[in-house]
Amino acid sequence: MFNDVLWTLDNEMDDRRFERLCTDLLAREGYKDIVPIGGVRDRGRDAEVRLWKGIKATGGVTFFQYSLEKRWEVKVNRELKKVKENGHIIHFYVFVTSQKVTGEKRDKLAEITATTYEWQLLIYDREWLRHRLEEVHPDLAAKYLGITNVMGQKYPASKLKTTISQGKKNEKAWQLYLQKEYEAAVVEFNGLLKKNDQDAITWHALAECQYALFRYNDALISINHSISLKEDNEHSLALKACILTEYGIQKREKAHLLLAKDIFKKIAEKSNHWSAHYNYANTLHALGDYEGAKQELLIALDCNSQQPEIWTNLGTTYSHLQDHKKEIDCYNKALAINKNLFQALVSKGITLLRVFGKAEESIQLLRHAIESDEIAAVNWIHIWYWLGRAYYESNDLQKALREVNAGLAIAPHHDGLLRLKSLILSQLWRKDSHFINEALSFFEFRVALSDMDYDSFAELVRLYNAKGQDEVVWSLLEKYINRYKKGFLKYIKFMGHSLEEYLIGLRYLSAYERFRLICSIQEYIKLLNLHTISPDDDFKDALFIVCSIPFGLACNTLAKIPQNQRNRVTIKEVQSIIFNLLKSSLPKVSIKLLQSVRVDVIEQLSEKLSQILFIWSDIALLESSRQIGYIGGIFGISAKELDDSIVGTDEDLGNWYKDVLIETLSEINKQLKIFKE
Repeated sequence: MFNDVLWTLDNEMDDRRFERLCTDLLAREGYKDIVPIGGVRDRGRDAEVRLWKGIKATGGVTFFQYSLEKRWEVKVNRELKKVKENGHIIHFYVFVTSQKVTGEKRDKLAEITATTYEWQLLIYDREWLRHRLEEVHPDLAAKYLGITNVMGQKYPASKLKTTISQGKKNEKAWQLYLQKEYEAAVVEFNGLLKKNDQDAITWHALAECQYALFRYNDALISINHSISLKEDNEHSLALKACILTEYGIQKREKAHLLLAKDIFKKIAEKSNHWSAHYNYANTLHALGDYEGAKQELLIALDCNSQQPEIWTNLGTTYSHLQDHKKEIDCYNKALAINKNLFQALVSKGITLLRVFGKAEESIQLLRHAIESDEIAAVNWIHIWYWLGRAYYESNDLQKALREVNAGLAIAPHHDGLLRLKSLILSQLWRKDSHFINEALSFFEFRVALSDMDYDSFAELVRLYNAKGQDEVVWSLLEKYINRYKKGFLKYIKFMGHSLEEYLIGLRYLSAYERFRLICSIQEYIKLLNLHTISPDDDFKDALFIVCSIPFGLACNTLAKIPQNQRNRVTIKEVQSIIFNLLKSSLPKVSIKLLQSVRVDVIEQLSEKLSQILFIWSDIALLESSRQIGYIGGIFGISAKELDDSIVGTDEDLGNWYKDVLIETLSEINKQLKIFKE
C-alpha cells in the first residue's frame, strides 16, 4: 500500500536532511547533546562514515549512525567493527535506517553486538520512522518531508443543548452565536461576563466560539469556568474533551489527548447519541488507535448515518489503515450529504493526488473547499501546499506558483510551501525569462533565511549567471568556499571547469573537507620536501581547491545511482571522472612548484624539473586512488568490489601516468619556454 512518509524517505530524502531529521527525532525520544563527531578510518581505504555522539536519557555514551542505504546490515556490521578498532569507549550504538528490519534480525544483531563489543545495539527502522512521523511528531514530517494531512473534523460535534431563554435570544451576543458569527460573538460574550461571571451557559457558549476559531487555550479556560459553575453538565465536559483533543494535536501534547480520552470513554459507555462515539473516535484516532477509532465511528453511524462528519473521519481512519478504496467511498458519502464540507473535500482531494495520481480531480476538490470555507482555508494552511502540488503535478507551473504564493502570504515560514516554490521557480525561469527576477528575489530570501541551504545558494548562482553578472557569481562562490579555504577565486578560474561542475564540487565540500582530514595535503608536502622541494602555503591552498572538483563530481555520480545498481561499470565511471579531471587540473598547479625552487644554472633546473615531473605524477596517482577508496566507502561499496573493479587496468594506469607527465611538462613549458611547442 502507498504511504507518503515511506515514499518520500525512499525517493526524495538526501543524506544531510535525513541526518537532521533523525537527530531531531532522537532528541525528542530522550537522547540529548547529539553532535557530529566526523569520520572513522576504514583501514587503508580512507573511507568514512558519518557518526554522531550523544547521551542516552538514562545515562551512557551513545554513538548514532543514520543510513538511507539498502544494504543496511553490511553497513552496520562494518561500522561497529571500525568504531571498536578506533578505540572509542561507548555504551550504546543507535542505528537508524530507512529500510525494513525484522524482529528476528534485530534481536540477533543485538546479541552479537553485546557479546562481541559489550555495547547495546538499538536499531530503529522504517516502521519506527513512519510511526513517529505520522503519529507522534507530524510537525517533523511537515518540516523535513513536506507531508501534512487533514486530522479530521475540527468543529465540536456536541453543540450547546441547554435551552436558551427568549430573553437571551434577543441579546446581540446570542444572535451572533446562532448565526455562527463567532469572532463578533466572542466580543459580546466577554462583555456579558464582565457584568455577570457566574453564568455557566454563557461561559460554555464563549468556549464553543473560541474553539471554532481554533483558540484552544482560551477555549479551555472558558469551559473550565463553565464546569466549575455546573459540574454535572455532560455537554460542557464533552466540549472540554473536544478542546483537549484538538489542543493536544496542535501542541503535540499526549497528556491532553489522554485526558480527553477518559472523558469521552465515560460519556460513550452510557450514551446512544452519535456525537459521543464520534468524539471518542476522534481522540482514539489522534492517539494512533485506528482500529478503535473505526469501531466507534461505525457505532456512531448506527446511531445516525446522515452526519457527514462521521463519514469524513471514518474515511481518514481508513486512510491510516491503508484501505484507500473504502476511504474514498466514505468521503463520497459525506459529500452526498453535504457537498460543501471542507474536511471531506480536502481529504478526498489529497488522497486522489498522492495515492491515485489524479491531479485534475484533486484541483477541483481543493478549489471547491477554499470557496466553501475561506476561514478554514486560512486556518489550515496546508491546503495551499496540496493545491500547489496538484497544479505542479498537472504541469501547470504558473498556477502552482500562484497557489503557493497565496499560502506563503499567510504563513511565510511554511517549509513545505518554500520547498515547493523552489521547485516551481527553478523550472519556470528556465522556460520563461520573465520569471528570472522573481526567482532571483526568492532565492536571495532563501539564502538569507539559511546559509546552509546549498540548493538555494546554487540556484542563486545560476540565476546571476543567466543574467550575465559574472562578478556577482564569482563573489558568491568565493564567499561560500571561504568557510573551507580562503583565496578560492584566484585558484579556481584557471581550472577551466564549467559553472555547473564548480557547483557540484561545492555541494560536496563538507565531505571533501572530512576526506582531507584523513588524507591531508600535508602528506604530499612532506613527499616533496624529501626531494628538496618546499612549496609555500599558496601552493597548498591551490592543491586543496583543485582536488575538490573531481571529488565532488565523483560523489554526485554515485549519489544519483541506487545502491543496488552500483556495479563495476559505475565504479569505473567514477574512476574515469577522477582520473580525467585530475589529469587536466593538477598539471596547472605544478608551475607553482618551480616557483619554490632556486637554481643557478640550466642543468640544475633540468634536474629539478625532472624530479618534479615524476614526483607530481606519483602524487596524482596517489590522490586518485585515495579519492576512489574514500568515495567508495561513503557510498557503501565494499573493499572487494573496489579491488575487483580495477583488476586488469595496469596498462590504462600506465597510459594515464604518462599523460599526467606530458600535461605537467606542457604547463611548465608554457611558463618557462624551455622547449619549442
